[in-house]
Amino acid sequence: MHSPLAKSRSPIRCILSRAGGLAAVALCLAPLSVRGATIINNVEFDVVYAGYGLPEDATPEWDTRLGIDSAQSVDPESGIYTLSTTTSGTGSLRIENSPLWDAGTGVGTPGTTIEFSMKVDEQVATGASNAALQLLFSNGSRRYEVRIADGMIFAGTSSSSYSYSLDTSSDFNTYRITLSGDGEGLVSIYVNNSTTAVISGYAGVTASTDAIIWGDTSTVIGGTTTWEYFAYTNSGAFAPIPEAHTLALCGTGMALLLLMGRRSRGAGASR
Repeated sequence: MHSPLAKSRSPIRCILSRAGGLAAVALCLAPLSVRGATIINNVEFDVVYAGYGLPEDATPEWDTRLGIDSAQSVDPESGIYTLSTTTSGTGSLRIENSPLWDAGTGVGTPGTTIEFSMKVDEQVATGASNAALQLLFSNGSRRYEVRIADGMIFAGTSSSSYSYSLDTSSDFNTYRITLSGDGEGLVSIYVNNSTTAVISGYAGVTASTDAIIWGDTSTVIGGTTTWEYFAYTNSGAFAPIPEAHTLALCGTGMALLLLMGRRSRGAGASR
């Protein structure tokens, strides 16, 4: 599987999203993190963190909280971000109680889309519900959690309900998580730009927090993960769309069917 990010030595970083046979979608963004419309896999994301600097030095800034025995680093050549935590030491990045994060799910709200490319290098937390990292996001009334373990992803705090087996460590995977708005508030998870959700219908739990957090905030989470980018938008819940070459094949097939129909009708008229 190819990395979704193309390396660049220039001050402007170009991203080529093509993991797992994805359609190649090129985009450029300033180093670190950007606030504004950045298109990744056909979605305009409001906030994108893409390495080449630590998250707390990015714009917008991510609140970085590293506990004992936790560490972070960025490869200056590739821009890959690495976060290492243990079961005794947490480490997370967050934006909370901020106008930069507004994941409403009430009537009339558009929903939220979160996307990131990462892989699990090592998981030190062991157990059925343990994982190498977690993603937490909330909107003031509901809180949602997604965990990525070595060999599995699942929604919630137990792997027995909303789970999906997946090779999470051999190479980077692209995860897209959508939160439906307009009073629904359900989570769907897509992997590597597939148009079919591997997990859907997850409703989260009641909570009053208002934040987006990724990393490790619990003793049941721990490990080393590497990240190519992390992005989100509160302007809609956008499922992946078919790849460009798939659409082209569909268009070609439709054109052939139309041509065959015309020839058939022409042959019938000439008889």
